[in-house]
Formats: sequence, C-alpha cells, structure tokens
Amino acid sequence: MPGTLVEIVGHDGSLMASTPLVRVKLETADLSAQFGNPTLFETDANTQIEPTVIRTPALQGPNASAPTVAATGVKVGARVLVAFDSAAPKTSSDAYLLTRFVVVSSGALPDCLLVMHIDTFPRGGTAANGGATPEAAFRGANPGIEQFSMLPMGNDPKAPVWIVAGSETFIATILTDGTWFVSSAKFLGCRDPQEVQRGPSPSRTPTPTFPMNTLGVAPDPILPVHVAAGMPAGAAIFAQSDPTCVLEADGKTYRCTLKNAPAPEMSSFLGTGELLVIAGRVSGGCVGLDRDGMTWNCFLGQDAVDHGIIDKGLLGQPAPSPGRG
Repeated sequence: MPGTLVEIVGHDGSLMASTPLVRVKLETADLSAQFGNPTLFETDANTQIEPTVIRTPALQGPNASAPTVAATGVKVGARVLVAFDSAAPKTSSDAYLLTRFVVVSSGALPDCLLVMHIDTFPRGGTAANGGATPEAAFRGANPGIEQFSMLPMGNDPKAPVWIVAGSETFIATILTDGTWFVSSAKFLGCRDPQEVQRGPSPSRTPTPTFPMNTLGVAPDPILPVHVAAGMPAGAAIFAQSDPTCVLEADGKTYRCTLKNAPAPEMSSFLGTGELLVIAGRVSGGCVGLDRDGMTWNCFLGQDAVDHGIIDKGLLGQPAPSPGRG
C-alpha cells in the first residue's frame, strides 16, 4: 500500500536509531480509516526493508546486514510502500507487523536509483495509448484505476515519471512528438547513488565510467568497450554473455562477439534486432549475424535506424532496465 512517512518513533535524527516503530499515513482515505490515521507499524528481523544499501561507514558493524528503517536514510514526508497482514494479531506495541517497507521517494526525487523491468516500449514517435501529460497517458491506458501516485524521476519536466497504483507500478516516458507513453514497470530494487559517483577501477582500462542503465551523459567519444557494456544494458539476453566489440574500418560498424551464448529466447538469432543502451537511454541497436547469436553488428544513433534495427522514435528514450522478448 502506498503512503507517506509521518514519524520514525523515537528517532533522534541519527542513522544509528534502531527503533522498530514507524507511523505511515496510508494514501487511501478508506485504508486510513480502517487501519489508523496515521497507521502504526512495527518491523522485526524478517521485515524486508528497501533500499537495503547502508551508505554510512559507521553502520558497517555487526548489524550492517539487517538495516533498520532509519538506516535507509528515509526522512519524514517521504513516499513509501508498506505491506502487512491485516488479519494477523497486532504486536505488543499495538502496531501492525510490517512484512515489507520500501522507500519510494523523498520530495520529488527517488531516495535511490530505481531498477525496474519495463514491459513494453513504444515503436516510432507516437503511441496508441499516448497522452499530452503523464496523467492523461496513464488514465487513457488504465481507465479502471482511480487512485495512483505520480513520482517524477528528476527535475527535468521531460524526466520519466514513476506511477504507483496500489501494488502495481508503471513508468511514463515522453516521446519525440511531446506525448507521453505508459508501460507497466515492475520494481526490482534500488541502487546506491554513490555507486554512480565512483570512478572506474584502475585495474581495467578502458571501462565505462557509469552504470549503463543510469540516466546520465554519454561518454565522448563512445568507445567499443562502451558499446559492449551497452549490449547487456539494452537486452536481457546478453546478461551473462560478456561481449567484446571492435570498430570496423567504416568507422560506423561495431563487430561484437560473445564469450558466452545469449539466453535461449529464440531458436535463431540471425537477423534479430536488440536495443543498445548507453547512459540510460536507447543509443542504437545490434543485429544478429548467426543463428547461435555469438556474433553481432552494432550501430549508434541514426546508423541503427538506417539499418532497420530500431525506429527513429526510440532513439534517446529512457531505458532503465534491459528489454526482454
């Protein structure tokens, strides 16, 4: 259930607070009336708390593997998701026992980098279920859902918008014609923002200096190693394939070979097109050169469009998780 954090009971402002009690104002008025306004919850050792990353060195002690709600860095006013068994007896603190606590956002931005599986992407510059705004696109695509929260994933008005409707989550992205497209987007977890700020490992040169699925500025120039890293970022079939790419003499074609076979999603990969994602956006595409899927030609930007691998409308679209199917 979505809600707003009202209080971490007994929290003194330190991330070392270990209190298991939190008060959350549930988003739906009917639920607040039923369970309390705000609702008092209690955590235990089995409560799944996300993000699980502990960002403070002082917390790297015996309890580092079992973070408290406070250890996530969540602040009062943050948007959260809570799960609990309403039929179970209350705790000795007269609280409902939390089975899951997820930090969605603090203010307008996520408290962590969201990792999601996006079900569908638009083809071309327009979409059948598009809308002038994220809300209009969502209502058009899901007329049966009345209660939902809209959470922008950045300060830019064109930044993707995460939409939470009960236990279902969606992502709204803007298309080249200015309309918005909505797709179901399953929440997979959070990534520590500090991971994005860390530099490349000195033992590997050259390497990408950012996670490929994180929105950012693409490297200039884009090297074959970036293209290789962009393959698993764009398509789930490359997750364990360990690609290696070289730039051909034409200066446009990246010939990529896989160390391990791609996931067997199809009987033949010959002519199959897959997205190439760099800096969290669709930057090009790759086409299979053999049935086993061990060799691919990859192209950036308009070159991928000219080779018929992707539609022009896909270029530059946010892609925070690898595509499937």
